[in-house]
Formats: sequence, C-alpha cells, structure tokens
Amino acid sequence: RESWTGPLYMMVLHGPAPSRSDLQRILALTPLVAAGAAPLNTMLDEFVGFSVEEHLQIQKGSFGEHRGIETANAEAAKELLGRLVSTTEGVGVDVILALDIDLSPPLPVSQATASDIQPRQRLGHPAPSDQVSKSQAPPLLRTLLECLAIRGRLVTDCRRLELAPADGEHLWAKEASIGFVNPHCFLASGTKHGAVMHGVAEVARRLAKGDLSAPESEVAQFDLFGQFR
Repeated sequence: RESWTGPLYMMVLHGPAPSRSDLQRILALTPLVAAGAAPLNTMLDEFVGFSVEEHLQIQKGSFGEHRGIETANAEAAKELLGRLVSTTEGVGVDVILALDIDLSPPLPVSQATASDIQPRQRLGHPAPSDQVSKSQAPPLLRTLLECLAIRGRLVTDCRRLELAPADGEHLWAKEASIGFVNPHCFLASGTKHGAVMHGVAEVARRLAKGDLSAPESEVAQFDLFGQFR
C-alpha cells in the first residue's frame, strides 16, 4: 500500500458533513483507512467533510426562504467548491469523483415540458425561471472542471454528460481528462474476465448438451455502435 498524500475532501448534498469516524465504519474502506505497522499516512489523516445542506442552513437560514431549493443547493455547492479550491492555494485537486449528480446541460425553457423539468431540477440545474436570465451562473460541470489541477481527472456516473467548446478548451489547457463510472461495465472489467469467461463457457456447455433451451424468438444480436449509424 502506497502512502496517501491527501488531502481528501468529501462533499455530500444532504445530511450532516461526513466525519473521519463515519468513514472508519465503512467495511469496504477498511484496507484504505486502517493504520499499518509502517508509519504510513492514510486517506483520513487530511480528511475534510462538507455538507451542502448544512452550509445552506448556516448561511441563508431555512429552505423555505428561497425562491427554489435546487437553485439554492447549486449556489451553495459552488460556494463550497470555491472554498475547497482556496485551501489548495488555487492549485486544485487531482481527482474529482462526482456520483449521483446530474451534470447534463439544462433544457431550455422553450423546449422543456412539465414532465422534463421536474426530474431535472436537481443540483446544478436552476429552476426554469432562472434559466431565462442570460446572466445565470455557470453550470456545475464547469465549476467542477475549474477545480481540477493540472492533469486532473473528473470521474462521473452521469450518462448524459455534454461538453461545450469552452469546457473542452479548459480541459486541454490543463491536460485534464474525464472518466466515467458505469456499474454494468464492472462485470466485464479485466479483474472479472475469469469469472465472466467461466460463466459463458458453462452456459455454452449446457446449451450444447440440451440442458438449457434458447428459443430463436428470444435470441437477439446486440450492436454496441448501432446507435451511431
């Protein structure tokens, strides 16, 4: 295990800010946070937790005083991100892991229907009344990109991510990159090839022996790149 060179920042949207003891109780993180015999630093030695909900309550009072909760959450998140980068003296962070955050571009009000607007009013997407303004704040995606250090990496599970030309130029200037988390790809990863191939071989063997039936009506060919044609 290599020495952790931190710091580690964790920001949650709801609930209290995570603490060191909270992470120590997660069994999956035990190999990363357990202190070994050697005097190595762990990821918790320089851990700082942030909460968007707590920050909003402290800075601006109760939620009911705002025009829109989602707009206020987005503003609070961007303010916390700015504070986070300031602790690095403007250098930025090496890796940002953004999970369960919609980083897709907001729909224009003229094109968004009532059914489209409601599920997309999440962190990073202002309320429809705010989208009319031409001077609205930059989207959360751009704020995250600005937080990256040189050769930093943004990792997200947002499947509808889109980059504007200015965002691509920003990544190029920093030699930064974007990666994606897709839980469905984990089963096909290099560490799982043995188990997957064993399963495929077993299924093929049973099909050949007749133990399993595969009606032609249920057999379909999947083309990964067919959608781009």
